[in-house]
Amino acid sequence: MKSLAAFVVAAALLPIPAVAEQIRFDIQFSGIKSGELEIAAKVTATRYTLFGRLESTGLVRALRKVRYDAKSRGTIRARKLVPDVAWE
Repeated sequence: MKSLAAFVVAAALLPIPAVAEQIRFDIQFSGIKSGELEIAAKVTATRYTLFGRLESTGLVRALRKVRYDAKSRGTIRARKLVPDVAWE
């Protein structure tokens, strides 16, 4: 999540009308895929929206179903993210 925060801060500093990014990672244990992490961000000059999802897959999911969703939305003031709303 540190890389997402760095992306959002960097995007907030750029004079770009809007930036949208989405990335997905496979999570592996001993070379076996056991989950996915998806991160999405949309940033404008004054607003941001962040979304993240962690979910088990494959054999791990058969043993234990895990899913975690998080979202934050807010404004950018003085180069800082100020959430209007955040939920898990």
